[in-house]
Formats: sequence, C-alpha cells, structure tokens
Amino acid sequence: MNTDADERQTAADPVVVVENVSKAIGGRDVLQDVSLTLREGEVYGLLGPNGAGKTTTLRTILGLLEPDDGRVRVFGAPPRDSSLTDVGVVFEYETLKPSWTVRDNLSMTCHVHELSLARIESCLERVRLDPAVADEPFDTLSKGMQRKASLADALLPDPDVLVLDEPVSGLDPESREAVLQLVESSDRTILLSSHALSDVRRVCDRVGIVRDGRTVVETALGASLQVVRGSHPELAADRLTPDADLYLPDRETILDHDLDAEQIDVEELYFALTAEGAS
Repeated sequence: MNTDADERQTAADPVVVVENVSKAIGGRDVLQDVSLTLREGEVYGLLGPNGAGKTTTLRTILGLLEPDDGRVRVFGAPPRDSSLTDVGVVFEYETLKPSWTVRDNLSMTCHVHELSLARIESCLERVRLDPAVADEPFDTLSKGMQRKASLADALLPDPDVLVLDEPVSGLDPESREAVLQLVESSDRTILLSSHALSDVRRVCDRVGIVRDGRTVVETALGASLQVVRGSHPELAADRLTPDADLYLPDRETILDHDLDAEQIDVEELYFALTAEGAS
C-alpha cells in the first residue's frame, strides 16, 4: 500500500466517477444507488461478497451496460465516448481466443490499436511470461499463465486506467504473487475488484465496499468509521445508509442528531458484511 496515499489523493483528479447508479437485470435489482470515485494514480479496491454487484459495477464503468438510473463518467465523459486506449480490462473469465497462440492474440490487439508488434515482447516481460510460452495455444496454458497473458494483452495499448476483475481468483501462489507485484509496481490508475480482503489490503490505497448492489462505504484503508447501530428513521430519510440496521454517517451528522456512535475499522466491517452475505 502506498504510504503517501492520503496526500496524493487530495491533489489527484477523479478519472472515474460513478454517481447513484442503479441497474436491473432480468427483473432483479443488481445495483441500487452505487457511488464511487476513482482518483488519478491510485489503486482502488472494490470489495464485497460474491454476488454483491462488483462485476456489474465494472461493466457500467466500461460502458458494457447502461445504468437505468444515475451516471458514469470516465475522464469526464460517458464510458462509450472514451478512447479504446484509455481503459484496459482483465475479466475474471478469460477472453482471449482459446485456439490461438498467446502471440497471435496479442498481435491481433496490436493490429486493432495500430501498435508496433515490438510492444508484445516488452509486455510479456512486464508480466513475467516466458516468450517461449507465448507460442503455445492459449487454452493449453495453466490458469496462471493465461492470466498473465490476459494482463499483457490489456497492457499493450498502455491504458491510463486498468480494470481488474478478481485478477488472482483461482491462481496458484506463484502466479498470485506475480499479479499482485505487477499491481504494486504499476504507476497507472487501477480499479481492482475482489472478495479477498488480504489482497486488497496489500495493494490498494482506498476501498469501496458493496453489499446487495449498494455502496456501504467508501474510505481509505485502515480508516475508522463512525457507525450508528439501531433504527433511526431520521437518518434513513436522508439516505445516509443503505441498511436500516447499520448507519455510516459523518461525525457532524452524529453530533447534530445526538446519537451514540462507535468506531469500527473497515476490515471489521468488511468481514461482517461477508458473513452476512454468505449463504
């Protein structure tokens, strides 16, 4: 985690803004009033239990889904108006052509973006993938090698923002470490979706926690939160909380309403949400 994160975030400009986004899919409310802000140069962790709405949030940021309500801005414009080179993405599921070699897949990306093929070697080196492996069919590689190849593909256009959806899910320890080190050493803006708090805690500057398609809190890692428990209709009316039993107002609101509050660490909150969201 970057030690100067707070100082940097104060001066950094927002590059991704999600404002009160809601989205229904198949008659089910997948997102309900999700909000988050990704600042230039930071690693932002989108945390939540499986099924919380993280991937759907990423899809709205990438312009793959249109919100039913609210808005998304990437570099100040709707996602579909952003350049293809602005944002790179690695989904949890692999998207490269399985029967093609890694090199052929990356060559196609270079062709689409009108890039020099010389970038392939530098990106393979960046993700620590053996060039000899790049001549093997993608679907014959281990999951860890496939993930490295997908990362190399996403890095080819040198995007300003890198979106990673569960990037280390299912990887062996060595591949997991390689991916996390890549994130740690990057100087670009990264949005990382995960349900693994330990990974997010290691590499991220700030986190947004979602549950049941709602933003529960957005905060710097390690920060304590003012939490009010119990039913308070006067707070719910102000939309200060997505849940009638858990409130996360700021200190001034607590004082204005003369409420008793306790300090809860973001990690404790996350573990509590994960437990509540588990089946």
